[in-house]
Amino acid sequence: MAHPGTASFSVNGGAPIVELGNSTGASHVFNMGKDFIPSFAPSSVTIIPTNAEGQKGSSFIEYVYVFPHPTWLEKAVNASSTSLKETGDSPNSGINISFGLEVPTPHLGAKHKTNIPSWLTPILGERFGPKETFITINGSINTGSGIGNLNGYVQSGFEVQNKSVDFTGGGSGTFRLGPPKGWEIIDATLFVSGTATITNEYKIDKILPGFKKVENVPVLGDMIKWLNQSASLQWEISPSLKLSAVWGQDEATGDLGFKGGEGKVELSTKGILKIDIPNNNLSVRDG
Repeated sequence: MAHPGTASFSVNGGAPIVELGNSTGASHVFNMGKDFIPSFAPSSVTIIPTNAEGQKGSSFIEYVYVFPHPTWLEKAVNASSTSLKETGDSPNSGINISFGLEVPTPHLGAKHKTNIPSWLTPILGERFGPKETFITINGSINTGSGIGNLNGYVQSGFEVQNKSVDFTGGGSGTFRLGPPKGWEIIDATLFVSGTATITNEYKIDKILPGFKKVENVPVLGDMIKWLNQSASLQWEISPSLKLSAVWGQDEATGDLGFKGGEGKVELSTKGILKIDIPNNNLSVRDG
């Protein structure tokens, strides 16, 4: 019985790994994460067969791409190992990969609090301004085709008068995985819009605490007391947001960023002074 030959496998000219052959040939299983250095240039795998008599055959070179993660994906993986995962494969058509991340990190407005002057706190509340804002991105790609799709969900909002409104939106895009740039977002868009009205009603002495002290002043105090009891201010604040943008991957930094777009933020207010008059009947006598 003839002894089987061997085949050697060498990555980028390194020390060869020799595998014993069988009736169907010889093979070697590489660990893509350890045996290849991530690079935008391909690694070469040189394969040389040798028969049982020690005669070497013609060498064959196979090129293998192992691309580095772009900055945005590297940050996501460092934050959570489940951000990038294999979701299955199809025979002869590559591996299916999915990923998910939130940007920016930390979220905009997550720990921000606008300093409100004490005299405006009764009207605007303890917190005034945008709510925590971020984009959730999910995508999937097949390594065989090298083409993937991504979807985005935008969460934002506004806080005023100790109440809040939410603004939401979405977006989509396509990207590819292949030479010469590796992971590359081709185009992506997002939009967010919303409007709401927040209404609160306040007694005058809550908005102007000094009025309460004047109630004990002779003559004038009775009028101020009546005003404090009978008058109130209805305050309406209507924030609105409309944004559309094109975003993608910065070629210099590998991070995500906006490439252009337009937006509009508006804040309208309205105050209505309401006075409760017990006898609001008005009569005119003809004399």
